[in-house]
Amino acid sequence: MNEWFHILTNYGLLLFIQLALGKKGAFLYAVFLGMNLYLVSVVIVASDLLLMVFVNRLLQVTMNRVFPFTVLRNKAIKAEEKLKASTWGDKLIRVGQAGTLIVTAIPFAGGVWSGIALAKILQLSNKQAYWLTGIGSVIGCIIFLFAAMGIIKLI
Repeated sequence: MNEWFHILTNYGLLLFIQLALGKKGAFLYAVFLGMNLYLVSVVIVASDLLLMVFVNRLLQVTMNRVFPFTVLRNKAIKAEEKLKASTWGDKLIRVGQAGTLIVTAIPFAGGVWSGIALAKILQLSNKQAYWLTGIGSVIGCIIFLFAAMGIIKLI
């Protein structure tokens, strides 16, 4: 029983770190704890898939009066504005749909928030946004998985 509590606590903290800091923080946490990186990858991709649906819905629905949603909506709007203003964002917009996949997969710079924001800028349908962001999330997770496995071999 104590072992299950320990496992659930570790994965609960992993999810919290994933949502707060992204893949980079979650994989770092998993490496330090010696967690199964393949299982960690599945958990991270699953949380990214849920997050992209939430962020997409957050951008579609105005939630001006509910405190946590106003903070999150402002974060999503800032990600969208940052993409529009940056030279990278301009290049990604010119790439079109592939830009959504690329910005989601890029380690340390992209993620679900940026991918969904770019999909909204490009006026992609929800289906297109979900597919491109989901594939980008999986690619980004694979990149972090290989990096984490390389770090473990160095240690």
